[in-house]
Amino acid sequence: MGNYKIVSYLFVLLGLILIAGTAYMILSYPTTSILPFMYIGVPLMLAIVSVLMFMGGVYYHRGKSDDEQKKHEDLEREVVHNLVQKINRPGPAEPPPVGGIPGIPPDEEMAPPQEDPPAEAPAPPVKSKAAKAAKTTKKRS
Repeated sequence: MGNYKIVSYLFVLLGLILIAGTAYMILSYPTTSILPFMYIGVPLMLAIVSVLMFMGGVYYHRGKSDDEQKKHEDLEREVVHNLVQKINRPGPAEPPPVGGIPGIPPDEEMAPPQEDPPAEAPAPPVKSKAAKAAKTTKKRS
């Protein structure tokens, strides 16, 4: 906000100097010689003062918004840095369970147990004709 703040204060100072100079001129000179200035000069002076004050406000607001943006960026950079440090820091392999059975997700804990299908007896092995013929030839010999 450094440069913008200086420029805004400069515009306000110029406006105050203009107001003080006009007041001095009105009070120090006789009214008959200043009458033409008052008809044209006072409205013109008020317009100039309003423009100067407006410009001072614009530059002040611009500097203030730049400062807020810089603070926000610094805060964001700090948060990202802290997250990176937290991710890179070695920690426990797995967080301790909150409740329930370790190693089983909470969705599966509440599910009813599934019944295993009944075990079937293994089927007898099927022998080919060639295997049967070889077996019978061994018995004959």
